[in-house]
Amino acid sequence: MDYDFYTSNDLIDRLCHTANEQEKQIIFLVGSALCFPDNPGGFGVPDVSGIIELISNEFDDPSEFRKQLGSKKNDGKTQYQEAFRFLHAKKGQSALNRVIRAAVWQSLDTALMPRSVSNVDPSTASPEICNALEEHLDCWRLPKAVSDIGQLLVNCEDTFGKTVITTNFDPLIEISIRNHGGSCFRTILHSDGELGKTHAQGTHILHLHGYWQGHDTLHMPQQLMQARPKLRKSLSRIIEDSTLVVIGFGGWDDITTVRLTGACCHATR
Repeated sequence: MDYDFYTSNDLIDRLCHTANEQEKQIIFLVGSALCFPDNPGGFGVPDVSGIIELISNEFDDPSEFRKQLGSKKNDGKTQYQEAFRFLHAKKGQSALNRVIRAAVWQSLDTALMPRSVSNVDPSTASPEICNALEEHLDCWRLPKAVSDIGQLLVNCEDTFGKTVITTNFDPLIEISIRNHGGSCFRTILHSDGELGKTHAQGTHILHLHGYWQGHDTLHMPQQLMQARPKLRKSLSRIIEDSTLVVIGFGGWDDITTVRLTGACCHATR
């Protein structure tokens, strides 16, 4: 299928028209690129190469791991999924979750953490510790894109702030919303489930691939393409009634991409 791609000015005009006419709810689908550091070595969630480096650190001798990756197609998606597949085979799901905790930890300024957790190793951090960190907003350092989208969701809540769909595992959007004085709540799914059963005040953040603490995280094709009929139906209802803006999402082979075919607005970071 061929797609037409337009300019950033076209996107702004489209969104302004939709907002002014109140035709449909505008919601965001955000992917991992939204949370990449603004500068090399900066705060944020690492990109594919950074995640692969964290996976490599899981092995006492990473040479076999590097050999395994070197035999595969050299593109980001293949390398990412193969790296997690190899780690899962050797060490199981808990190791995958541990890598994601370490990745999200790179958005934290350890100098500003509460003393009770400042020396905690992310690989051993409990859900209670991670929850405590989410309550200390000052110790998070957000990439500009995440900060900006949080401000937009709060300042234009009636237009943009109802729902955010994300395949990310991190809490950075929630942190950003709260930094700007807003409120939010989340639904976390790593298996099948319905999206409309959680209700609270503020922006609803839908984490479709799990979460950085307290839940499993999904990475490999057999995980991403598992049968999720309730989720598929829920996504269909949300998308059909909305104008969808896609940001930093590369189009993984998962249920999200299947339901997004034909989405009308596509923005890249």
